[in-house]
Amino acid sequence: MSTQEKLFSKLARFHADEGGPTAVEYAVLLAMLVGLMIASIIMVGDEAQAISDGVVEGLDEALNN
Repeated sequence: MSTQEKLFSKLARFHADEGGPTAVEYAVLLAMLVGLMIASIIMVGDEAQAISDGVVEGLDEALNN
C-alpha cells in the first residue's frame, strides 16, 4: 500500500467516524442549556428578591402601626 493510499484510507476512516462531531454537538448543547439555566436563575432570583423586599416592608409597616 502506497503512502497516498494510506493517507486516503485514514481520511476515509476519519470522515466515517461520527464520534467526534457528536461530542462537539453535545458540548455545544450543554453550554447552551447551562447558559439558559443561569439566565433563568438570575431572573427568578431578582423577582424573588423583589417579592421578599415587599413582604419585609409590609411586615415592618404592620408591626410599627
